[in-house]
Amino acid sequence: MENNGKNTPGGIDRPTRNSARSSAKSSASNSESPVSREPARSWEVTRYGNVQKNSKAINSKAIYSKEKNSRGLRFIAVAAAWLLLFTMTLNHVAAETNENEGEEFFLPPEYDYIAPYENGLARVHTEEGIGYLSAGGGYVIFPEYQQGGDFTAGIAPVQKEDRFGYVNWEEDWVIPRNFPYAMNFHNRRAKVETDGDWTYLTLEGGLLTRLLAEDRIEKDPVSLGNFSEGLAAVKGPRGYGYINREGEVVIGLSFDAAEGFSEGLARVKRDGKWGYINEEGETVIPLEYDFALDKQEGLLPVMTGDAWGYINDEGETVISKSFDQALPFREGFARVRIDENWGYIDSEGSLVVDPIFDGALDFSEGYAAVKQGDKWSYINEAGHLLYPFQFQRGNFFSSGRAPVQVDGRWGLIRR
Repeated sequence: MENNGKNTPGGIDRPTRNSARSSAKSSASNSESPVSREPARSWEVTRYGNVQKNSKAINSKAIYSKEKNSRGLRFIAVAAAWLLLFTMTLNHVAAETNENEGEEFFLPPEYDYIAPYENGLARVHTEEGIGYLSAGGGYVIFPEYQQGGDFTAGIAPVQKEDRFGYVNWEEDWVIPRNFPYAMNFHNRRAKVETDGDWTYLTLEGGLLTRLLAEDRIEKDPVSLGNFSEGLAAVKGPRGYGYINREGEVVIGLSFDAAEGFSEGLARVKRDGKWGYINEEGETVIPLEYDFALDKQEGLLPVMTGDAWGYINDEGETVISKSFDQALPFREGFARVRIDENWGYIDSEGSLVVDPIFDGALDFSEGYAAVKQGDKWSYINEAGHLLYPFQFQRGNFFSSGRAPVQVDGRWGLIRR
């Protein structure tokens, strides 16, 4: 089972065993936090389009040779019949940029780490410990815990005095500190460690004892997947299969790899090929692809050879396999890679943001973090920059805020 991209500094989701091609899911973003960690590349020659200067879009799709000097950046656009030369300074290579430096910050970069808001609260890491911020930026829970997860289903796993339990917003111990380790709730179940074995915890605090007695399933945090749509992928000595919320095996342990369900389908692997099954375990899309990713917004990214495209529930190609990498849709857009650069397509397969970025995250609340060189910024759905490329790392917008890193410290920016 793949890493879900939620492992953040000090968080409570341990790394999981990636499939041989799990980099296809994590490229251009994250992988231990949802942020790209790929090294900065030289970009002496690059495409530069859909960027605003003084709130006016520059939509050129020409190829530019970029020359940097102390006065600014000179772009020489080379085309078949014409040559255009103009100069502009870095401070103006952005649309909708605030005139006064720092105005974009909702909270200044003063924290060790800030996670995106989850159900109205953001996990914050400080020297004192882990706490939680409200949408207004104040502490709902002061930073006093050794480790902490996200608030899902109204509670979060936290560690105090070397034991894990679950608290609500009022810091009541809804589930007592009985566990050496505990993880976030997913679909009303959470993975917890008990007496050396791992099992699932219910929201009422009960354990899936049926699973503890099941010899066919390996009981560790890697072999037990997160629940989604009522089922969880699990691993046994003979392969992967699925259990229901009571811990019963309902889809046999017969696959070489298996991932969680999304929109009624789960991707599975056998004999080196990927396909999709339904919740009854029936193969609905043959296992014939070299790699596949989760169904999102009705479309399934698949790879044949080195080419990526999208199919529908019937296995019909709806966006041709013309990309070097293609990721699941979110908010009507999907990240795609052409050569070494990332852009975005819509559900018709049309490029809506040119592939000009060295890294990119999914859209969230209408905005996406993008990377140029070793710095991050944000674009809107029209591809217009909101800020200069100035952040060391960026993350998703949630509750109108996005965590960003500047000079090694984390703060929150506003939309």
